[in-house]
Amino acid sequence: MTRLHSSDQAKTASACRLQFMRVMDERDSLTERIIGCAVALHRSIGPGLRENVYHRGLAIEFEASGLAFASKPSFPVHHRGRILGEFIPDFIVDDEVIVEIKCVSAFDRVFEAQMLTYLRVTKLQRGLLLNFGRALMRDGIHRFANDWRGEAAPMNDPQK
Repeated sequence: MTRLHSSDQAKTASACRLQFMRVMDERDSLTERIIGCAVALHRSIGPGLRENVYHRGLAIEFEASGLAFASKPSFPVHHRGRILGEFIPDFIVDDEVIVEIKCVSAFDRVFEAQMLTYLRVTKLQRGLLLNFGRALMRDGIHRFANDWRGEAAPMNDPQK
């Protein structure tokens, strides 16, 4: 295993931050529209309801905003050339952004690990975790970026 010197670590961290910022700059228009939909829904019905209520509400907001989205698309999970099962995110918006809905009082680090895994499995670059369990929606918005540049994973979507 190769150990990086502190100057190499700083350069690597700086390069990662620059890459992250470039990806985040590219996302502004689309993710800001998605966040706008979440804020509108949160203002309308408030925090603390079940996730499926927010899922249905976001679909309505996405449609009203003219956003293309897939609701609960299916992605195969492979290991050693075999399909282990599937993972089903709440939404994929515009074939670019994974949107996961939560309704919890506190952000758990496992949500971050899940989203990064979802980005890797789908080979998408951007993700939003929207926690409707907070009093203010802005406190429940978590953005994620992945540096994947490969071809997108196939999506089994019976209901786009």
